[in-house]
Amino acid sequence: MSSTSPADVVRKLQRSGRAATSESGTAVVPTQQSQGPVVTAARAGDHLAIHKFLLDVFHGPTSAEFTAQLENPFYEPSNRLIVKHRKQLIGHVRLRQQQMHFGTELIPISNLCELATAPEYRQRAIGSALLQAAEQQMIRDGSLLGILETNVPNFYRQHGWTVANRHSFSTADARNILSTLGANRIQQQPISINRPFEEEPKQYNIRLWRHVEQEALIHLYRENTVNSYGPLVRSEDYWRWLFSRRGFERIYVAIDGPDKLQLAGSYKSIIGYAAIRFGRILEIMTAQGHEKAAYQLIDRACADVIESTDRPISIDAPPGNPLHEFMQSAGGSYHHSEDSNGVFTMIKLFDPLKLLEQLREEINQRAQEAAIARPFELGLEIRGKWYQILFTPRSVKIVKGKSGRSHLRCKESILTQLLLGHLNVQEAVEQGLLNPSTRIAFETAETIFPQLPLWRPPLDDSPA
Repeated sequence: MSSTSPADVVRKLQRSGRAATSESGTAVVPTQQSQGPVVTAARAGDHLAIHKFLLDVFHGPTSAEFTAQLENPFYEPSNRLIVKHRKQLIGHVRLRQQQMHFGTELIPISNLCELATAPEYRQRAIGSALLQAAEQQMIRDGSLLGILETNVPNFYRQHGWTVANRHSFSTADARNILSTLGANRIQQQPISINRPFEEEPKQYNIRLWRHVEQEALIHLYRENTVNSYGPLVRSEDYWRWLFSRRGFERIYVAIDGPDKLQLAGSYKSIIGYAAIRFGRILEIMTAQGHEKAAYQLIDRACADVIESTDRPISIDAPPGNPLHEFMQSAGGSYHHSEDSNGVFTMIKLFDPLKLLEQLREEINQRAQEAAIARPFELGLEIRGKWYQILFTPRSVKIVKGKSGRSHLRCKESILTQLLLGHLNVQEAVEQGLLNPSTRIAFETAETIFPQLPLWRPPLDDSPA
């Protein structure tokens, strides 16, 4: 991480001209009342006051993390919206625009972070004004979704946000993990008499990652996240920022070959990596055909934890990953629920129809795999208007029209969960949250809107 201070970065931003606000230069949300809160886009000169404000409210971020935020290659001061009373900063929110993998599609999203109001100014609708302004900014930036993490979900629920994601991690005692790995190795050893021609399990070289091996990690991440649901798209500039931010203690790599690599050969020889922080494996990726390397990476992480702090190990991985089953076999537990220590991930879908249009190919593929009889029409109510999903012999189209005989009806929060694969259709119908008009409408909904492993690695959000 750079030793640059927030003040140094602020001066650089001011010199470079990255102090722009909105096109109008001031208010983002016009005040409806003369004494109502006025939300404006921040300028580079506001950064020091913003950091002090966040420290007062959240006791963070650290100077290193705040500086890292300013050094993000895609950061602009206007990504922060603020409210002032005279010259005092009394409200703040930060936005981060990115793209998210969603099957074969890339969806533009905005992450909403650090929404805060000064304690003495709460209950004055400042938080609501900031949230409204942030949503308008996200839409102007072209985002289809807003995403945030919060321990006060009711506030955001009142503004149309809904829980549409589940945490997915496993925890186990480090010594138990090592014991289980050792027992598995013994079972996999070939017995010369009974299995004379069976090969021994492959052993990889595990060591700390070196900075010159960035390209290998970028390639592994890309290979593992293509056609996935939830991980963020990471450009090379963004990767370099992640490395310099150092939201991890160490990164281990698994090498298929000798420990010492020629620079030209490192790209293909590194077949796995694990990013670790305080006994938590934030991200673990392996190349296709080398999935067993993950267990050797875990082995190394556990050995280090026992040597230093002897704390439990946790592994963040998408639902369905075999590592969760392994951790349970080591006496651990798998956590897959909407909240973790009271923290929820909430999403707001700004344009359900546009997302539905973007998912047409995905829906068509699901329908083909289930051999849904065509032609067929499924009505769907979106914001009080009826649309039909038309299943033609070769494609899927979305057209405005009547509800039709077979249709679905639900609240917008449930529609968000349905489109994003968070909803279990059968449970939603049983609870009266989703109303299909016919049996075929219900069965079609189960087919084209299955539950999906929507999840993203926490490395992107791990602070410096």
